[in-house]
Amino acid sequence: MARPKKNNADYFSHDNSMRNHRKIKALRAEYGVEGFSAYVMLLETLTEADNFQLELRKELDWKILAGDFGIDSERLKDIFKLMEELELIKIKDCLVVCESLNERLEPVLEKREKSREQSLNKNRDEKGQYQVVSVAETMVSGAEMGVSVAETPQSKVNESKVNNYILAD
Repeated sequence: MARPKKNNADYFSHDNSMRNHRKIKALRAEYGVEGFSAYVMLLETLTEADNFQLELRKELDWKILAGDFGIDSERLKDIFKLMEELELIKIKDCLVVCESLNERLEPVLEKREKSREQSLNKNRDEKGQYQVVSVAETMVSGAEMGVSVAETPQSKVNESKVNNYILAD
């Protein structure tokens, strides 16, 4: 059985100066740190939600989210209303989405889809298991995905001397 398709993310990136964006400043001017934290917690909630959207159909949905955020549900509705006016989020048919978050996460989804397609093209045996491939084939498929064996951005070593050759990141 195939692994279920993941339609959320484990993390999202944001700018270190997000608090100084004019829309966020307007949110902070009206609701202070409570408004800013509600926005960031909403981004976190959307990131872990299926398809990066949150359904707030019932009053109980609002109360649960407000309890999670530590904010009164009526105040949270007011904060969300301002977020929508500032076009930080959209609420349509009781679904909350953040288009800028979706744009930031698009490369993650594209990479997953590319990996999924490559997985479907791999050779499998009669049991559906991947056939063992050589190191050379693995290096080629890694290069096709944009991963270079010589480039390892996670490495903290700048230079290494091995057999009189210098390997640089």
